[in-house]
Amino acid sequence: TRGKSVRGLSHPEGGHLRVSRYTNPGKTGMDGKILGVDGRDKYRGNCRFHSMDVKFPLSCVEGMANSQAIADRLGITKKMLRNVPDSHEVWEMEACYLAQLCLSITLLLSPEVIVIGGGVMNREVLFPKIRKHFKGLLGGYLRSDLFDKDLDQYITRSKFDKFGGSIHAGVVGGLELARRAYERRSLEKGVVDAKTKKKTAATRSWTSLTKPSKILSKLGLLGVGMLVGFAVSRLLTRTAELSGNYNSDGVATKRKQMEFLDNYAEAHANNLEDELSS
Repeated sequence: TRGKSVRGLSHPEGGHLRVSRYTNPGKTGMDGKILGVDGRDKYRGNCRFHSMDVKFPLSCVEGMANSQAIADRLGITKKMLRNVPDSHEVWEMEACYLAQLCLSITLLLSPEVIVIGGGVMNREVLFPKIRKHFKGLLGGYLRSDLFDKDLDQYITRSKFDKFGGSIHAGVVGGLELARRAYERRSLEKGVVDAKTKKKTAATRSWTSLTKPSKILSKLGLLGVGMLVGFAVSRLLTRTAELSGNYNSDGVATKRKQMEFLDNYAEAHANNLEDELSS
């Protein structure tokens, strides 16, 4: 919605919405292995949260329509699904379940477009079948040119799926979410200045040190800096005492000394960071 994913108590789980079992009245179909005598889908479902529940069994989209569910009905492996012809009734059944999901999404969220992806949707014949079932289930309830004339623009595949291989909508979507999270974090924390970057680089360099000699070298550099800072502090104090540059409380000179030491310590810390990062 408005370029952002919808999130409330948790992320939406539309894939677990309940669906009515596919029915082809008067037809057992496929040697009676998939459709019962009443023409209804006999498959129980494979969702371990809903289909397998003894007390409250539920036919959800995921349990009835994922690739494993299709393979189970046919008694084959998922890799063998590519050999199943487009004319097989199992694809009609699959389209019916996905069309029910699209109908629920339409009635609940009223989106401008429904994009379907995933391995099962590589079967191109599914899209026209899904649109056919969707229009029948909608029953003319909602009026829109999308439903009447341009249904192929309303229920469609992701444009990223055309690349094939490891580049698909799931990967691109994950990268987009990561990009948005990075932008949001940057806005919350503000632009990272050069000093913070230097400290980050110094920290990385420090953690990458493995030789004891290098560690001792850096510690020695830090110790020398502390000694120099102490010597300068004593020198300033002695100079102020000799010159009588104290006011009644000695506050002004003390403040100057502290400012000097703070500046020196910061400068020395920056030098140390440069050494560590080199």
